[in-house]
Amino acid sequence: MTSRKRARSVEKKDTKSPQKPNADKAVADVVESSKPKKRTKAPTRKSTADSKKNESTLKVVNVAYGEVNKKGEKIPVTSLERHKKGKDDFTALAWNVGSLRSLLNHKSHELVDLCKKEQPDIIGLMEIKLSNDDMCDECDNLLREAVEDVLGPVEIVWNHCTAKKGYSGTAFVVRKSAGKFETKLGIDGKEDPEGRAITLEFDDMAVVLCYVPNSGQDLNRLGYRTSGNDCFDAKLAKYCERLDKPTLLLGDMNVADRDVDIWNVEKPHIPKSAGTTNEERQSFRDHYTSQGFIDTFANMHPDATGCFSYWSVRARNKPKNRGLRLDYVLAAPSFPMDKMKDAFILEDFAPHGDHCPVGVTFRRSKKHPLKRQ
Repeated sequence: MTSRKRARSVEKKDTKSPQKPNADKAVADVVESSKPKKRTKAPTRKSTADSKKNESTLKVVNVAYGEVNKKGEKIPVTSLERHKKGKDDFTALAWNVGSLRSLLNHKSHELVDLCKKEQPDIIGLMEIKLSNDDMCDECDNLLREAVEDVLGPVEIVWNHCTAKKGYSGTAFVVRKSAGKFETKLGIDGKEDPEGRAITLEFDDMAVVLCYVPNSGQDLNRLGYRTSGNDCFDAKLAKYCERLDKPTLLLGDMNVADRDVDIWNVEKPHIPKSAGTTNEERQSFRDHYTSQGFIDTFANMHPDATGCFSYWSVRARNKPKNRGLRLDYVLAAPSFPMDKMKDAFILEDFAPHGDHCPVGVTFRRSKKHPLKRQ
């Protein structure tokens, strides 16, 4: 029987929108943007200034979303060319599953299909909602049954929530072929009663999985997320920067950074809603993108529209593709972006809504280890 790594978490500036374009033209622009796009070759690190150049374009695109919504039509998704994984490639996925027991007991075929299609080397799972070791043991067996026939032997790392039952928690599924690694729970080894973060440290890279706290319906955790030098966003970014290896940060960041990542950005409630407040969006830019972190999907597909990773189940928003892009793979400044081959969103794995997996593929093998940027 394969060995298993196991650990228990310790208790505990916005510009004005341009003039509204002609509605029919706006809709046509979105439809045009949904046509197949080639992957961007040799992605480069973009500065904050580069992002600002696209700001007005993004606002025009979102006015077009509004016109599509008014017509009751589905927001088109840009069709993106995928990279075919080779023998020297490494694929990392992140998926907020919203209850791992539910997934394994009722929809394990979705996880099996995901593994068959993407052949991931590591899978980060979030919001697993496991509260104790017994629940982790139960899911450990079910998880192995689901994935090992496809991926071969795996190691599983758990960081369950001890703060309250049925809440938060993270886990990593790692193929044995990915190489040896060390594990850290929490951010920088600090107490992590909500089971928010896990770090895998390989010889040549580090991968940080994080389920960033939601600010809450009443925004009661907004300050915890975004205020001051000791806020959650600041701690997480600084931790990733301190890792002395090429580093990826992946997970549910609970923020929609760009206007194009929000299906109804023009609505007045958006700046007051968790995940789309000005404070959260600015914090993401201040601590990540302006500090050299690369949003891999936006970097490789800068013109893509309608590409979301979350849809409200309660509002039945998936059929009309009315979503948000809340899930990311961020490349820290240390990560060599010339090795990045693909960044993608797997919206088909959320047929009724909620979160879908996101991921990246990059060149990394025993013959081609990563080197710090």
